[in-house]
Amino acid sequence: MNDLIKIDWFNKALIQEIQAWCRETFPQQMAEPQRIINHMQEERQELDQAFAAWNRIPWESDVHTTKLAMEIADNLMLLYAIADATGIDVAQCLYDKHQINLQRKWADSGLGYNKHVEEVT
Repeated sequence: MNDLIKIDWFNKALIQEIQAWCRETFPQQMAEPQRIINHMQEERQELDQAFAAWNRIPWESDVHTTKLAMEIADNLMLLYAIADATGIDVAQCLYDKHQINLQRKWADSGLGYNKHVEEVT
C-alpha cells in the first residue's frame, strides 16, 4: 500500500480535526493522558452495553446500530486523543501495526477469538 492510499484510507484530515478539537475542548485531559484512559474505561462500558443491545434485539437493529456506531466513534476519538497527547502519529502506527499483523500467523485462542501465535520483530 503506498502512502497516498494509506492516508486516503485512514482519512488523516478528519483525525487531525478531531485531535485539534480535543486539544481545544479538553486541555486538562490532553495534558494528562491518564485522564483520557480513565474516560475511555467509561466509554468502553457504554460500547459493551450498546453491542449487547444491538446483538439482543435484531428487530430494532437501526436504533441499536446507530447507538453502537456512536459508541464506536466515542472510543475511536478517545484513542485519537491519547495518540495526540502522547505524540504518536495514529495513522502511521496503525499502518505499521497492520503490516506486522499481516506477517503473523493466527489461531483460535480457545477464548472465542483468534490470537497471533508467533511474534514478528
